[in-house]
Amino acid sequence: MIDRTLLHYDQEAENISSRYENADMSWLYEIITRTFPAESRLLELGCGSGRDAGILLRSGLDIIATDGSPAMLEQAAALHPELKDRLLQYELPGQSDFDACSFDGILAIAVLMHLKLGGIKDTLKEVFRLLKPGGRFFFSVPDKRPDIDECSFDTIGRRFSMLSSEEWEELCCAAGLVKLYAVRNDDSLGREQVAWLSFLFKKPEE
Repeated sequence: MIDRTLLHYDQEAENISSRYENADMSWLYEIITRTFPAESRLLELGCGSGRDAGILLRSGLDIIATDGSPAMLEQAAALHPELKDRLLQYELPGQSDFDACSFDGILAIAVLMHLKLGGIKDTLKEVFRLLKPGGRFFFSVPDKRPDIDECSFDTIGRRFSMLSSEEWEELCCAAGLVKLYAVRNDDSLGREQVAWLSFLFKKPEE
């Protein structure tokens, strides 16, 4: 099957954004605001509709939001005008234009699973490069989805690298990150057959 992941988000940006905006992510905001003091400099990978970045900005965090889909960035700008000048196109995997050690924290909510294994490894290396010493990396990935075939695609052609909690931990540790915790979450969109893993890692202090 052809990997249609990014194309799907471009073509369905408005519908996807409408769904995302209605998700209950209060659990996430509690974790992030508890983890990062006000004015912490954060980078979001795969910001989608801008839902999370908008709320975290209003909570006093200094956030830059990126996405690989131009159409999703347009939706984010329209739905969250407070993010003006904070939205950037950045397609994973690949090295960004940001300076090394420039962020207190990096977020990737429902993003990394859309990459091949090599792309995940490259992205984790970039996360390590961008984090300040002691910086935190929070990400979520699916733990359970019934609609993924043997080639790692869903029915509409989006890639899903379905790795175990142990495999995600091994990849992050291989990139130099240290695990702080992992939790299992129900689906914020109310899908009973979908569950998520959320992780918090840190870059060691120098």
